[in-house]
Amino acid sequence: MNLLRILPYSIGIITVLIQVVFIYFYAVDVPYWDQWYSDAEIYILYNSGNLDLNFLFAAHNEHRIVITKILNLLLYLLIGGWDPKIGMYFQAILPGMIAFVLARHFQKSYKKISGSILQSILIIFVTSLPYQWENVFWSFQNHFYLIILLGIISHLLYLKKIDFKFLILQFLLQLTLLFVNASGVLIILSTGMLNVFLLLFGKQRKKILIYFLLIQFFILVLQYNLWVTVDSHSHLKANNIVILTRVFLKILSFPFGNTAGLFFLLFLPVLIVLKKIYQSIHSDWSIRIPELSFVVMIALYSWFLLQDLAIAYGRAYSNVYSPRYLFTYGIQLILLSQIVLKYTNHSIRIQLFSFLYSSILSLGIFYYFWTVSFSEIQQRKVDLLVAKESIFTFLNSGDKNPNILSKTLLPNQEYLKSIILHEEMKGFHLWLYNRD
Repeated sequence: MNLLRILPYSIGIITVLIQVVFIYFYAVDVPYWDQWYSDAEIYILYNSGNLDLNFLFAAHNEHRIVITKILNLLLYLLIGGWDPKIGMYFQAILPGMIAFVLARHFQKSYKKISGSILQSILIIFVTSLPYQWENVFWSFQNHFYLIILLGIISHLLYLKKIDFKFLILQFLLQLTLLFVNASGVLIILSTGMLNVFLLLFGKQRKKILIYFLLIQFFILVLQYNLWVTVDSHSHLKANNIVILTRVFLKILSFPFGNTAGLFFLLFLPVLIVLKKIYQSIHSDWSIRIPELSFVVMIALYSWFLLQDLAIAYGRAYSNVYSPRYLFTYGIQLILLSQIVLKYTNHSIRIQLFSFLYSSILSLGIFYYFWTVSFSEIQQRKVDLLVAKESIFTFLNSGDKNPNILSKTLLPNQEYLKSIILHEEMKGFHLWLYNRD
C-alpha cells in the first residue's frame, strides 16, 4: 500500500493517542470552573425532566455553545453519569480529525516524501502536544476544536465541485457555526470574501455562488440577532490602535514571542504571496488568477488572521497566550509551512530553505511546550488534586461547611456545595469514585 495514502490516517491516530497518553498521566478527574455551571445545570435539568430549548440555546459568555452542550449531554447519557476525564478522552478525537483533514488535503502537494514527512511532523506536534493544555485537560473546551474543524472544512469544500450539493453542505455547516462558538461569524466573512473573489475572477458556477452569498447574508442577519456582549469583559478590550497592533503582532509571533520570531515566521510566506500576486498581473494589467488551491489557502489563513485580530481586540488586557487560544495560533503555523513548502520554486537551495523553515516551526512548538507549558501542566495537576481532595474532606465533614471546598474549582463555594449535594445528581458524580 502506498505510504502517502495511509499517512493522513496515521497522523490522525497518532494525534489522538498522544493526547490520550497525556490525559491519562496528567489530567485530574474533577469538574472545573464553567463545568459546574454549564455541564452540571444541563445534567440536573435533564434528570429532573426540565431541560428545554431555552437552556440549550442560552448564551454562555459571548458564545452560544449549543453543540458543546448536546455533545456533553450525549456522553453523559452514554456512560450513565458525569465523568470529566472520559469527556477529555472523547474530546481528543477532535484534534485527531483536524490533523487528518489537514494531512489529507496537503498530501496531494508533495511529489517528494521529504516534504510530506516534515509537514506530518509539524501537524502532529501542533495538534497533539498539550502546549494548549487548557483545551486538552478541560472537556468543556470542545467548541474550540469544533470551530476550527468546521472552519477548515468550510474552506476546503471550495476545492470540490461547486454545485447544489456544495450549497447544501455549506448552508448546514455555516448555520451550525452560529451554535458552536461566536468566532463562527468570521468563517462566514472569510468564505464570503472568497465567494466574491470567485464571482469576479473565477470560472466556477456563478449562480451557486450567488445563492450561497444570499444564504450567508441571511445567516449574518441571524447572527446579529443572536449576538451577545458581556459588559464585565469590556475592560479587557483594546482601547486604541497602538495596543491592538502590539497585541496582534505578539499573537502572530507565537511560539517565538518576539520581533525576530515574527520576522522569521512571516517574511518568506509574505514574499511568496507577493510573488504570486505579481505573476498574476500581465504587462497589459490583465489578471491571470492563481490556482484555486492557492486562493483557498490564502482565504483560510485570512480567517485565522481575523480570529487573531478578534482575540487581540477582545483580550488585549488579558493573556492572549492563554493555553485555550494557542491551538488557533498553532494551526496557522501549519498553513504558513504549507505555503512555503508548496509554492517555493524547485531549486535545491530554495527547497532546503523551505525544509529548514518547516523544521524550525516544529522545534518552536516543541520548545514552547517543554519550557513553558509542561511546568504549567504539572502545577495544574497538583492544584487540582489538592482541590479534589477538599471535596472528599467536605463530604466526610459533619456540618458540610462549604468553606472547606477549594476555590480552585470554583470561587463560589456555596454554589459548588449545591451541585455536589444536589438531589438530582446523587449517584451521577462518577468522578467521585476515582481518587486519581
